[in-house]
Amino acid sequence: RGNFSSEYWTEVFDPFLEGIIDTTPNPDMLCNSKIKFGTMKDYALHRYRASCIATGHYARLWRRQKEEWMDEWTDEIRKGNNCSNGNPLQTLEEEIYSTGKVPNWIDSWGKSTNSKNPTSPLLVVGADLSKDQSYFLSMTPGIAFKNVLFPLGYLKKTSESSQNENTMDDRVLLSVRDIAAQAGLKTARKKDSSGICFIGKRCFPEFISEFLPLAAQQEGDFVCVDTGKIVGTHKGC
Repeated sequence: RGNFSSEYWTEVFDPFLEGIIDTTPNPDMLCNSKIKFGTMKDYALHRYRASCIATGHYARLWRRQKEEWMDEWTDEIRKGNNCSNGNPLQTLEEEIYSTGKVPNWIDSWGKSTNSKNPTSPLLVVGADLSKDQSYFLSMTPGIAFKNVLFPLGYLKKTSESSQNENTMDDRVLLSVRDIAAQAGLKTARKKDSSGICFIGKRCFPEFISEFLPLAAQQEGDFVCVDTGKIVGTHKGC
C-alpha cells in the first residue's frame, strides 16, 4: 500500500494554505493534478508494473491515438470495459462528431508526431451531467491521462429503476448504484458524500484556523460583482 501523505502536504495542503489567504483555492484540483495522476499513478506504473490505473471519476477520455497497453485490453474494452455501453472509445468519438459543432482546433489540440511525446487524451464531460467531475480534472495536464481509465464516466450514478424500485428493470441501462447493489456492496444505497476529503466531518473554519495566522482570519464582506452591493459577511478563512 502506498502512502503519499508527505507529498500531499507539500504539493496540495501547503499551496492551499498559501492561496486561501486571498483567493479561493480548490485542493481537489491540486490533488488530482499532483497526487492521483502524478505521484500515485507513477507509483502504480513503476512499483507494480501496472498497465494503467482506474479511478472513480465521472468523466470520460477521448483517445485519438492508441496506447501501448490497449493491445492486451482490446477484448475487455470492446466487451464494455465501462460496463454495458459497447465500445466506449468508439461511442465517445461518434458522440462528439454527431453534434456537428466540433471546433476546428479539436483535431489538432494536443497532437504530436513525436513518439516520445504522444498525443494527449482529451478530457470530456461524464455521461451523467449531474455528477460530472471534469471540472476537478481540468488542471491536470492531458498527457497525465495516458494509461488512465474512468470506468464510471459512461454510466449514470442512479437509474430510474434504482430510484423507484428495489428490483432491476432490464430496459434501463445499469447505473453505478445498480451495479453496486448486484455486487452486494453496502454503499449501493449510501448517501452521496461531498466536501474536502482531508476535512472529513470536522468544522472547516475551526480546522483551518489552526494552520493560518490571525491576520488571515479577519471578517470580510461578500460583494456582488455585478452591482458592487454587499450581500453578506464572512469570518475570514
